[in-house]
Amino acid sequence: MSCPRCQQPLRERAVDGVPVAHCASCEGLLVKTKHTIRLVQALEKQLETAPTKDEVIEPVPHDGVTLSCPSGHTMVSSGYMGARIAIVDRCEACQVLFIDGREVEPLVRQYARTRARGDDRREHLDKEHEAMSKRVDAMLRARAATKSIGGGGFGF
Repeated sequence: MSCPRCQQPLRERAVDGVPVAHCASCEGLLVKTKHTIRLVQALEKQLETAPTKDEVIEPVPHDGVTLSCPSGHTMVSSGYMGARIAIVDRCEACQVLFIDGREVEPLVRQYARTRARGDDRREHLDKEHEAMSKRVDAMLRARAATKSIGGGGFGF
């Protein structure tokens, strides 16, 4: 099996249990689409420094070359996770994704940064939920107190 980028042999290996085909020449990775997130999560563990939620990740310029998968199908290029930081190539017919060697770290950093932003958002939503719960409880206590005083709360 040959690398879509440089046509050198791909070697089967596992990254934290995720099967990939690795090109020793260009450092590209070929992975089944269904394993992509697991691969990125495994590679995230190997980052020397975790990205911050505000980190600016420089996009990797795309060379515009249309690649073919090892089976000879034309691959489609698109931004990973909807962003244009790393343009990955995928083969719909074979359900594989090729990540150029120079795209691997920016792609993993983008994923980690997105997760960090999501963690902050979840924390913010939890605080909002807690504040809203307190307001609702206060309103219910006030309404219950009004009812017990003799007014049904609606002037009846």
